[in-house]
Amino acid sequence: HSRLFSMFRMLRGRRVAVLVALGDIGDVIAGVAGRLGHMPVRGARSGRAARALAELIHEVRKGRCAAFAVDGPRGPREIVKPGALFVAQKSGCALVPIATASRRKWRLGIWDRHEVPFPFTKTIALMAEPVRVPRHATREEVEEAARRLEATLVTLGARAADKVRRYDV
Repeated sequence: HSRLFSMFRMLRGRRVAVLVALGDIGDVIAGVAGRLGHMPVRGARSGRAARALAELIHEVRKGRCAAFAVDGPRGPREIVKPGALFVAQKSGCALVPIATASRRKWRLGIWDRHEVPFPFTKTIALMAEPVRVPRHATREEVEEAARRLEATLVTLGARAADKVRRYDV
């Protein structure tokens, strides 16, 4: 979640459907996503969430990629919430864990320690093996997929931060 802006830069021009929370910070994130060519899909924790997830499933089934801050709009930080897993399960598509790191960045003083990369700074992205959620998965299988995704993203994030810090790219 804290590295959305660098992710938007890395995926620039690919017209990715991005789940973005309602509210002030969501307005900023949606604006940046839109300027970089992505399609913001607005949702919230309450009633609008189901409609936003249905819209994302529709977009994925049409062939568009979707992007999520898997720890949700309110955290806790780096704890995977069920939204991305639900979209993967219902669409039949895999989740591709991606973590980015930027050499120089501003950190916003909000709960997720959001990072905004400086212009022209070195930013890298690392991907891991896709995570699949069977269409008829049990609750336990979905929870296991969430734990695997969470562990993978934490490891990838640390590796990306280490690589960009050492310029080993």
